[in-house]
Formats: sequence, structure tokens, C-alpha cells
Amino acid sequence: MERKDYEEKFRAVKNEILEEIRKLIPINSVHYFSDCFYVHYIDGEVAAIEICAAVEVDKNEMVIFHVRPEGYKTTEMVEGDEVFKYGSDTFLDILDNLKKDIREKKLSHLREIVKRNGGRIKFDGTFATRLSINGETLSVGVESLYIDEDDCFCIENHHHQCSYSDQCESLLSDDLDKLIAYVESKTKRNFVIRVSGSYSRTFDIEASTYEEALAEAKKYWEINPLRYDDSNGEDWEDYTSRAH
Repeated sequence: MERKDYEEKFRAVKNEILEEIRKLIPINSVHYFSDCFYVHYIDGEVAAIEICAAVEVDKNEMVIFHVRPEGYKTTEMVEGDEVFKYGSDTFLDILDNLKKDIREKKLSHLREIVKRNGGRIKFDGTFATRLSINGETLSVGVESLYIDEDDCFCIENHHHQCSYSDQCESLLSDDLDKLIAYVESKTKRNFVIRVSGSYSRTFDIEASTYEEALAEAKKYWEINPLRYDDSNGEDWEDYTSRAH
């Protein structure tokens, strides 16, 4: 096999990684890494070690690296064929750090839901999830999620006579999304939000928090305001307790 053939194979692998990045980042948005890391640029005899601060997917679905030389504060955007001049390890590091950040954000969101609901959410006995423990994948039926006295995130289950304390890393990524969706559906409540100006209107919205409900109400408001010539401003309030 010729050198050119190997180069085409390496480029194909990098394209696969770029496609994975596109699946993780919404179009026309930037993901700033929680911790910057080193990346390696190689172009012929020129090699440089830089710091990667962010990765972007623009409106045309092009993946852009945000990098800077060590010791500099200003980043530059690398796009097009230039991204392929970064080493294979750099592509893997960007993908791994992106997945790690997204996972930690999801776990933080799940933990916040549990805390917001008194530190424990009980399940109805029908939900199961998978954990990776010591290289073995276990399917467990979840009895509850709770935060213990040491602030550990615990999964109480009925398939095994134990609880997995602070085992966030053991939750498989696909199952984490399902677990969050299940918990969100079980903890939503109905909010009544009132907006008033010259007139007033109330919105009945199911959401996990008042802030989420308010955001949804404002979306409806933008589409269909009370009156186009209403000039008295907008006053928003939680009307839940007075409406029931």
C-alpha cells in the first residue's frame, strides 16, 4: 500500500470523528471546554503544540477548532482543510473532551433535579438502567435516586442488594439520556403564569421549574402577544397558587 493510500485512510478516520462532533454540537454553536488541553499541529516539517479552547459547528456544519499558542489569550479559528493538519491524537482528544463535558453537564442536570425534589426521587419499579462495574455491564431496576449525607449521588436498585454510591461514571451514556428523560417526566408539575400589560393572560404549562415554564410562556407570548399596540410593558408573575 502506498503512502497516499495510508493518508487517505487517516483522513477518512478524521472525517468520521468530525461527523461524531457534528452529532454532539448543535449547528451554529460553540462548545467551550471546561478544561483546555494541548493539541498538535503538523504541516510537513512544521510542528507546533497549541491549546484547544473550544470547538464549533457553524451554520454550514463545518467543524472549526478554536486554538491558541501557549501563553497567548487570543484564540484563532482553524477551519476547512487546515483542521486535517492536526494529528489523529488531537482529533481523539477533542472528541473525548467534548463527550466528557457533555456527560458532566447531563449528570449535573440530573443531580440538580434530584436535589430540587428533596434529595430523593422514588421510581415506580418499572425503570431499569445499565451500569458498567469493573468491566461488567449490569442491568438494574431503579428504586430511587438520592443524594446521601456525603453529597454522593446514589442509585438504589432492587436487582442487587446494594446501592451504587457516587457511581455517576458507571452509568452508560445512552442510558443516562433515558434516565434524565424519565426523571424529568416524573417530576414535572403544572405552573400557571400570568402576563399583564393593558390586558392580562395566564398560561398553563407543565415544566420541572418555574424558570422553564416562564421561558415556554414567553415563547407563546412572542408568537401571539396580547395586543400589537400594547405599550404598557410586560409584567410576569407566578400565578400558580392563586389559580388553584
